[in-house]
Amino acid sequence: MLHLFFISFAHVDFAQMAVGVLLAALIAIISYHFRFLSFGGSAATFLLAAIIYGIGGWIWTVPILTFFISSSLLSKIGKSKKKKFESIFDKTDTRDEGQVAANGGTAGILILLWFIFPESSEIYLLYAASLGAIAADTWATE
Repeated sequence: MLHLFFISFAHVDFAQMAVGVLLAALIAIISYHFRFLSFGGSAATFLLAAIIYGIGGWIWTVPILTFFISSSLLSKIGKSKKKKFESIFDKTDTRDEGQVAANGGTAGILILLWFIFPESSEIYLLYAASLGAIAADTWATE
């Protein structure tokens, strides 16, 4: 994100990047407070959210934010039913940086590609498709 502040691109909105950093920090802090994310997961979410909002604005942020909120709530709702399986599975309802990378890594790569090739509308379609795939996987598991 810092690198983007120092590059001169016609489509860079520095105010949007600053808002992205602030919103990302807010999301990371709230997610850590409610134990949606571990400390490492919160740090990874901060980086991902700052990049996605900072570069893409709301049109890129709303889909991944919808996935994150709905998946986090589903994890908390089913917590009592999943309690008996905690000894079998390594993962709990608190997501770590590995899970953030697995679910948001493709989205992060795609927003960076769109930053380089902003005229390519296909990249946003791939972004939406990747979020659909991770939502289907996560929601089915929950």
